[in-house]
Amino acid sequence: MKLQQSVIVIDDDAIVLSAIEDILQAKANFLVRTFHTCREALEMLDSGPVDVIVADVILGGEATGIDACNTAVERHPGVALVLISAESTCDYHGYPPRTVCLQKPFSAAELMDAIARAQKASALGKQV
Repeated sequence: MKLQQSVIVIDDDAIVLSAIEDILQAKANFLVRTFHTCREALEMLDSGPVDVIVADVILGGEATGIDACNTAVERHPGVALVLISAESTCDYHGYPPRTVCLQKPFSAAELMDAIARAQKASALGKQV
């Protein structure tokens, strides 16, 4: 039996958050926790291991998905990182180099592929 991996999803759009949660629960053996703000997610990072972060770049409030990814790497060095955005480019400054970027809208297959690439990159410690 495969161990359940912990995934944190951060997006301030409730519809997007729910859709991602549904995809991850239907397609993989993930324990999914969803958050509307970076602050909420960061509080959860201290409570146990996290395998994957899926975060929108732009979040309501002062912190961004990039902030969440950077903090996650500090606390959980092996975490896989996926940044999502409606922007057509992944030309953001300050995110960990191994982060996989995914443009909205995306399919379930594209999300699962991005997570798989992020997990491979985190295991190898390389940029994707």
